[in-house]
Amino acid sequence: MHALPSLLCFVLCFATQARAEGLLTVFHEETPVFSHPLPERACFGIRFLHSVAKSPVEEWFCRNNTKLYLEKTRYQDFGAGLPFAPGKGQEMRFVDKSIILDHIHTPLPSIPIRVGRIAKHTLLLPTPTGIERYPLTDFAKPGQALTIKLLEQPPKMTP
Repeated sequence: MHALPSLLCFVLCFATQARAEGLLTVFHEETPVFSHPLPERACFGIRFLHSVAKSPVEEWFCRNNTKLYLEKTRYQDFGAGLPFAPGKGQEMRFVDKSIILDHIHTPLPSIPIRVGRIAKHTLLLPTPTGIERYPLTDFAKPGQALTIKLLEQPPKMTP
């Protein structure tokens, strides 16, 4: 008779703590080639050289619940495909010879990238001591496509 309240307590306690964690995953074709935990509200970047201006561009994405959002872009020169004016709710400012477009907040189900031959695409993962850099050529040859997705990682079971 007393087992039912104990079981109910276990289930309720587990359900409130067993929230799935996000797993930032890079796919080459259908195969995962890189994964990294991405906690709620965590951000990561992709750095590349603009194909025309040959200057660095950084795009920053953040996790919000189960989705990725493009939040900020930083670049030095205006060029093809780069924003030239802020949209509604966005902020454009100039800092240290860079143009920063912030508060973009565009949801993305995935981030498709064709690894550039000149672009030097690099995944940027902030850590407590700095930023870890992962060249995307480690995961695919130039000209090949990669897709970055947020997957739900099942909660870790503890005894």
